[in-house]
Amino acid sequence: MLDLLQELLWFRVLHHDRIVAETGWEANPPMFQRDPVAFRQLLVEGLRLVARLARRAAPVQAAWRDAQPRFGSRDFWRDYLNLASAATQDIEAPRPLSSRGQNSERDRRRA
Repeated sequence: MLDLLQELLWFRVLHHDRIVAETGWEANPPMFQRDPVAFRQLLVEGLRLVARLARRAAPVQAAWRDAQPRFGSRDFWRDYLNLASAATQDIEAPRPLSSRGQNSERDRRRA
């Protein structure tokens, strides 16, 4: 357990304004530096997006619930995937191919 705790160095990063991430394979390892101004801008933008999402969630949820039966239907997916109707599929179904990738002579005689 102690070995595992020694490998978890991420908690030490909290007290540094600049760190270098040594990867072992890069000649120039990436350096990360705190940017309090960018942090505050991202925080404000994120909070605005969360508020906007909260305002718009109920109508979007209601629209999805209303449309869900249509999206879950076989007809919707057949149309969406450009598949033929079930009746057409039965008539126009291709014959299975032999292991060589062509219909065998025996299959041709049966038809």
